Amino acid sequence: MRTRRIAAILIVLYGVAVMANGGVVAQAGGDPSDLVRAGLRLVGTVLIASGLWTGARWAWWLGIAFAGLLGVAGLMALRAALSLPVLEGRPNPTLDLAFFAVSTVLLLTAFVLLLLRSSRRTGVTGSG
Repeated sequence: MRTRRIAAILIVLYGVAVMANGGVVAQAGGDPSDLVRAGLRLVGTVLIASGLWTGARWAWWLGIAFAGLLGVAGLMALRAALSLPVLEGRPNPTLDLAFFAVSTVLLLTAFVLLLLRSSRRTGVTGSG
């Protein structure tokens, strides 16, 4: 139960980080729709986290899929940012790199926590 709740907190922190990054990008003259997408992602992370917190089976499965897929996408984005000139011309490439790193660590840590036996057992047999 505790590992699932820690994973829920990490997933919400990821959503907050995405929202903050969306605000920074929008303020720097980026596409305003980035902020809307970030807000939708924050709502989704809160939904998943609330289900994880209460022990819903659907939330465990959705948390695994969400954290796993976006964690791998974050690793790929981080690799691209480190090896390719994708951040050239960005207002603050160091901030972008920090965002990729922090968000990836949050998601992959949540993914690993959800795969632990205590989280799995509760997630598979929980309500929902």
